[in-house]
Amino acid sequence: MKKENNNYVNELNSEGIALAKQGKYDEAIECYNRALEIKPKYEAAWGNKGIALANQDKFDEAIRCYDKVIEINPKEEKAWGNKGFTLAIQDKFDEAIECYNKVIEIKPEYTGAWGNKAIALTNIGKLNEAIKCYDKVIEINPKDEKAWNNKGFILGQQGNFIQAIECYNEVIKMYPRDEDAWGNKGIALANQDKFDEAIECYNKALEINAKMKNIWNNKGIVLIEQGKLDEAIKCYDKALEIYPMDKNVWYNKALILEDQEKFDEAVECYDKVIEIDPEDENAVNNREIILQGKED
Repeated sequence: MKKENNNYVNELNSEGIALAKQGKYDEAIECYNRALEIKPKYEAAWGNKGIALANQDKFDEAIRCYDKVIEINPKEEKAWGNKGFTLAIQDKFDEAIECYNKVIEIKPEYTGAWGNKAIALTNIGKLNEAIKCYDKVIEINPKDEKAWNNKGFILGQQGNFIQAIECYNEVIKMYPRDEDAWGNKGIALANQDKFDEAIECYNKALEINAKMKNIWNNKGIVLIEQGKLDEAIKCYDKALEIYPMDKNVWYNKALILEDQEKFDEAVECYDKVIEIDPEDENAVNNREIILQGKED
């Protein structure tokens, strides 16, 4: 290829990248296609076209682009990684893991591939294997807070709350303002019925980021366990301020209002649940029971 043509395809690729950054994926794809007409084995353009297509949820087309890169250069770990990520989005976790294994084979110290493999393994219930992957990430980069947090979360799912808390403490030691670690530690403590300590952790997380609706919800659940119903409602109201479409929070609030015999307010909350999800049988049934009770 002449130098002029090579420069031109590089310019087209760069223009495509710039357009994609602006969310103009169709125009970006046009640039990549023009580059590929001139240079059919231009792997960067195939890879970038794949990313643009994936951003449009055109996953099968994106995978074909990544396959084209791999056909040109089987050692291109980014294409294997992107293909794996796209397969995982489609819940094709076994195929995704095969791709991440290829990345690891090419670049064994690439923590991103180990982490993505762990997520895929978690999604198919292979929790011990996922933990081994996170351990590998931590071995390569002991300061990887996501790996510590995710390992802790899996340990918590397995009921290993003490070990989970050790993971969260590692994160907090390195990054004292990591709200996820404080929130996750709170969950692990709550699961051990250490409610006061759990609330301390939730408060710390909310001090760092007051917009964490799940933490407000979790704090509300713990306050219910302590019999502090009015405080729990305040937490649910905070969560709903942040995201009014969370049916679980509306449902939890309704249950408290029922316990307090504030039936009209409880019905209003169940109405909200049903508005969000008309198929929610629990909300429909609970609402009906309250209304029948009022008639009687």
